[in-house]
Amino acid sequence: MRAGLVPDPRRRPHAEPHQARITDTGDWHAMLGAYAQLQLDLARHVGDLLALGLADLRPGSVPGQFAKLLDDPATEQRGTR
Repeated sequence: MRAGLVPDPRRRPHAEPHQARITDTGDWHAMLGAYAQLQLDLARHVGDLLALGLADLRPGSVPGQFAKLLDDPATEQRGTR
């Protein structure tokens, strides 16, 4: 498995995203599996993470976070001049 920060020698160095061709999805499957496991492992530590100041962006909290953002006077509303 290739590390995510190591450039893939099969790709041109400055290829545009739409020009890059992924021929082997094995790396993606491995990365997604590892990320899913990370989420599962961290789930039991959610209280500790929130106590450290990590934003609570669990699915159930997103509507409330969005509402707070819209209610914040510092939030600029675009398109209303």
